[in-house]
Amino acid sequence: MQIIQKAQRPAFFVKRDGWIEPFPLDICLENNGGGSTTSGALRLTFFTPQYTKTVDAFKTGCVTAGVGNTPTVCRMGLYTVDSAGNITLVASTPDDTALFSSTWNVKALSASYKILKGHRYATGTLYVGTGGTAPAMQGAATTAGTAFGTNNDTRLNGSVSGQTDLPGTVAYSSVANTGVRWWSGLREV
Repeated sequence: MQIIQKAQRPAFFVKRDGWIEPFPLDICLENNGGGSTTSGALRLTFFTPQYTKTVDAFKTGCVTAGVGNTPTVCRMGLYTVDSAGNITLVASTPDDTALFSSTWNVKALSASYKILKGHRYATGTLYVGTGGTAPAMQGAATTAGTAFGTNNDTRLNGSVSGQTDLPGTVAYSSVANTGVRWWSGLREV
């Protein structure tokens, strides 16, 4: 795991009502949403906790549920980020094809996990489905392809295409830049 010095950390990490937010939900709500998911694209939101806490569930929001689609895999995962930017899955939700079907969704992790102050992590949201329109997830637009937000130390978001389930590991070079940062919360135990 990588420890980031305070000056390098993006200042996006809040606690609200027992939920840890890698970036504030208010940003999403003020910007009216996020964007449609793409089947098989693991959407990543990177963060550096300011506290050491044990977490046991994810919360995510849908701007709109999918229409006429058939979800086959709907999962969320927590990844550690090493000094080279590679990610490793350390906690996840079980598959639940109804996960992204309502406005606010809470799903327990298969096992609780302790996140450590100053270390880099990423939350991952994966939707795999066929037909119709995929759900639109709560998020906020960012600028893809700029120096800020795309290097390992300050990266805010990314995407890994072609997934059929949450990958156990992903190389930094396989994480593409994306212009939307998906919102999710982690419940403190």
